[in-house]
Amino acid sequence: MDQAISETTKAVHHLRRYIIIGSIVLLVLVVSPFIYTATALYTLNQSNQFTANMVQWFPYPIATVNQQSIAYRDFQQSLADAWRVVEQFSSDPSFVDQVGALPEKSEIATAELDRQILLILLEQLAADRDLIVTSDEIDKSYQEFVATQIQGSEADIAATLEELYGWTIDDFKQQVVRELVLRQKLQDYLLANEFDSYGAPARQQLVDVQQQLQADPNQFASLAEQYSQDGSASNGGDLGWFSRGQMVAPFEEAAFALTEPNQLSDIVQTEFGFHLIQLIERKAATDTEPEQVHARHILIKFDLDSYLEQQREQAQVRILVEPTAVPF
Repeated sequence: MDQAISETTKAVHHLRRYIIIGSIVLLVLVVSPFIYTATALYTLNQSNQFTANMVQWFPYPIATVNQQSIAYRDFQQSLADAWRVVEQFSSDPSFVDQVGALPEKSEIATAELDRQILLILLEQLAADRDLIVTSDEIDKSYQEFVATQIQGSEADIAATLEELYGWTIDDFKQQVVRELVLRQKLQDYLLANEFDSYGAPARQQLVDVQQQLQADPNQFASLAEQYSQDGSASNGGDLGWFSRGQMVAPFEEAAFALTEPNQLSDIVQTEFGFHLIQLIERKAATDTEPEQVHARHILIKFDLDSYLEQQREQAQVRILVEPTAVPF
């Protein structure tokens, strides 16, 4: 009897041992692929067919933005989409002539990760301010976009999206139109409620230009060509002759306050951005014509991208895998 109990006890011990060993082996078999993939991606910056399969069903992050992840697989897919578009246009000689050398894969990868980081920041900043985008707003913006930017029927648009990106119209609305709407909502909110911080980068850029002009006002035209962000830049900022009532009120008031050729205004804020104005010449009113001024300006627009870049410097951004190491 005692011997039977002893044999039973030994069998139980053996069974437990086998279970423990089996559990360890199973755990190793399950965990090892994850460890291997993580080591390949994050330590060695390498990818192969095995890691490519693993990232498709497990959300390994390529980067985090304030603890929010950018999934490796989503980033890789966006790179593939971008490269497909480049290849589509690379066969068009006229397009290549216009843009010059087509971007390299490494340039696309770096730019795409930057874009996705800023997109997450955009979403986070909007959420912090309780800004949401509704489906009605997306549909309305899409219709306006189609009416002003795209020629062709709905079927033509769908065919083009499928050919270039493999997208449906709904994909386009979510991938592109929604972001445009959210950007506009955030910009409107910042202009109305947080202008000092939002406008700071643009104003500082113009302050730097102003300091150069104070040292030498004669370089206004060349600096306008370099920095101004409107159509007059190519002409040295020259706006031609204008009378009262043709410009927005703050701009007009500053321009008509100038009395001497080459005289500079202070920095002027309008709905378009920040301006510096230089008087070229002026005409007094006559019996047939109103008072007129001939002026040039430098415009630095309110820039949401600059604001997002500023926010990125303050955010916790961790790049876990170099984007140029991601195959596509």
